[in-house]
Amino acid sequence: GRNNLDEAALDNMIKRNIDRLKTLATTARYRVLVRADKDLGWEKTKVVLKAAAAAGVGNVVFATTKGGKG
Repeated sequence: GRNNLDEAALDNMIKRNIDRLKTLATTARYRVLVRADKDLGWEKTKVVLKAAAAAGVGNVVFATTKGGKG
């Protein structure tokens, strides 16, 4: 639901979340879930993927919907 995604800020947010998770459980795994509809567009999707890669996340899952009503 955010506009104007900043890749560096997103990368930092993911890294902070990973670090926090590791303090809770050293063997925990981290996954990024990208939920989008057809209106999201490749440019915003690419920002999320690049940020996840820069943060060292290898597990990225996509969930899509048709978009709009219904």
